[in-house]
Amino acid sequence: DASMAVVSISSKNSGTIVLKYINSDTLTYYSSTDSLDFSVPRELRVYNTNGDYAAYTVNVNVHQEEADSFMWSRKADNQVLASLEGMKAVCNAGKIYVFGTDGNALKIDMTSMTDGNSWQEISNSANLPAEAYNHVMAHDGTIYILNQGTILTSTDAQNWTELAKTNLPQLLGYSSSTMYGMNGNAIMSSTDNGVSWSEDLLDTDASYLPTSNISFMARTDESVDNADRLVLVGNRIANNETTAVVWGKLAEYSSSADSDPWMYYPPVKDITYKLPTATKLVALNR
Repeated sequence: DASMAVVSISSKNSGTIVLKYINSDTLTYYSSTDSLDFSVPRELRVYNTNGDYAAYTVNVNVHQEEADSFMWSRKADNQVLASLEGMKAVCNAGKIYVFGTDGNALKIDMTSMTDGNSWQEISNSANLPAEAYNHVMAHDGTIYILNQGTILTSTDAQNWTELAKTNLPQLLGYSSSTMYGMNGNAIMSSTDNGVSWSEDLLDTDASYLPTSNISFMARTDESVDNADRLVLVGNRIANNETTAVVWGKLAEYSSSADSDPWMYYPPVKDITYKLPTATKLVALNR
C-alpha cells in the first residue's frame, strides 16, 4: 500500500528535509517514523543553512500484477504458423526463429523479440528436410541444426556452414558450455561444438529415456556456483503410457565438481495432474 509507506531518507551536509503536501504548498518536516502517502508523485525539498533548497519529485512504483503470475498479450494471428503440424522456436541475436513443418517441407519464420506481430519467411536455402525442426537449437549468437548426421551452423537461419559430422540421430540443446544429443538409449554430450561426443551417466535404466516429442531445457542454477540445471522431457512409447517422461541433471563446470548423472523423475502416483504425453510437447529452451 503506497499510501502508507515508511521510508528512510538522508541528506548531505545536514540538509533539512521537508515534504510538500499533496494538495497545497504547505511543507512538513520529514520524520523517519511517520508513514507517508506515495500513492501519487510527491515533492521533497532539502534546505541548506542559507535557506536555499533543491526539490525532488519522488515516484514509487507498485507492482500491479498478481504475485507469481505472468501477463500474456495476444499477438496478431499468423496463418503460416497456424498451418504448421510441428514446430520449435529458438531465440538468437534479438530475434525469434520458428522452425516447423507443414507436413511436406521445412518452414522457417522470423520476428524481432520486441515484435511478435510481423513475421518474415526465410527461404530454406540449404534444402533442409521437414523433420530438421526437431534438431534445432541456439547458443551464444549461433543457430545449430542437425541434418542427416551433419551439424550445420548459421547466424540468420539462411546461410549455413558445416560444423561437424556425427552419427547422432537426435540433437537436444546447449547448456552454458556443452552441447547435448541422443544416440539410441544414451544421452551424449560434447564440449567442442559437436566434433567429439561422450556418453553421459544415467541413474536409471536407459529404457526410461524418451523416444519421441523430445524437448530440452537449460537454465543457470543461481544456488550453485558455475552450474546449469538441465531438464529433458518427452514421450516414451511403451505399454500405452499416458504420462510424459522427465529427466534432470545438475551440470557443474568448476574443476573440483563431480560429474552428476542424469536423474529419472518417475511420476508420483498420488499426484492428480501429471504431465501428459503430447504430440507437441515443448520445454522452454535456452
